[in-house]
Order: sequence, then C-alpha cells, then structure tokens
Amino acid sequence: MGRGGPPTEVAERAENSVRVLSTVYATCLDGRRSAYNDRITTLLDG
Repeated sequence: MGRGGPPTEVAERAENSVRVLSTVYATCLDGRRSAYNDRITTLLDG
C-alpha cells in the first residue's frame, strides 16, 4: 500500500480486508500525501 499498490490487491495478498489494511496499516501512508497527490495529478493530466 505504501508503494501505491491497489488496496484490493494488497489486502488479498495480506489475507485481510481493505478496511483492516486502511485501519491497522494506515501508518504506512503517513507523510506520503503530497507524493500521492502528485501521482494522482500526473495520472489525471495524462
């Protein structure tokens, strides 16, 4: 998840639900909001 993998795929491989991953492992995403926003903007701009 911290490297931008699809949450459903990460959850399946971790044998957990997306809800569990986003609740328990959310610390993996701390401090990365700016990088994710940049990535999203790049994808949307094509």
